[in-house]
Amino acid sequence: MQVQQHGVAAQQWQARLDAALHAPRGVALVIGCNTFPTWNTYPGLFASLACGNPVLVKPHPRAVLPLAISVEIARAVLRDAGFDTVVVEQPVPGHTDYLMSLYQKTGFDTLLKELLDTKVYVGSSAGSMVVCERISSQAYLEIYGEKADYGVTQYMELVDVAIKPHLDSDHFPNNREEKLLEISKTYDGTLYALSDSSALYVNGKNIKIVGHNWLEIIAGKII
Repeated sequence: MQVQQHGVAAQQWQARLDAALHAPRGVALVIGCNTFPTWNTYPGLFASLACGNPVLVKPHPRAVLPLAISVEIARAVLRDAGFDTVVVEQPVPGHTDYLMSLYQKTGFDTLLKELLDTKVYVGSSAGSMVVCERISSQAYLEIYGEKADYGVTQYMELVDVAIKPHLDSDHFPNNREEKLLEISKTYDGTLYALSDSSALYVNGKNIKIVGHNWLEIIAGKII
């Protein structure tokens, strides 16, 4: 009788373990490297899909093409099999509205709010802007050349300020003090313009700027 009870308990434990291991856990993020972009990405990509998890694939800036091809093939296979192609997505570097649309389609915007209770979020460029407030489509078009093609009108607003990264960058000649002062007049809030040598640190309601060459602007005036 004792052996039988142990056997039943073991089977129940194994069943619970199997269910936990094979149940979808949520959106997976796979970050590629530049040395072996596909070799190091495929295990996480395919394992996540096999367990029913949608995947965001983030390639290394120096190895975008190999993973872009892989994602395109994966999406085609999923489409032919009758699955929604949003299951596998590769964010386009730099386009803030597109990134926000991916967060919305995959549910990552909702998941992120839960994760922040125990995790730290690090956003670079577009990744930092989507967690703050959105100014306007015109503002992003004038500064970054981004067109509002993705139906996005609002960002996550986890931080009640707006961010404009790449201040004084050669890649964005309109991202200058004069243009930012003009745009800030259309925004009822605080705008932080950050150079590539500065960052915004947020902990709860506490906001701190680290680095140098940055601006804090409210209603067309530098604070």
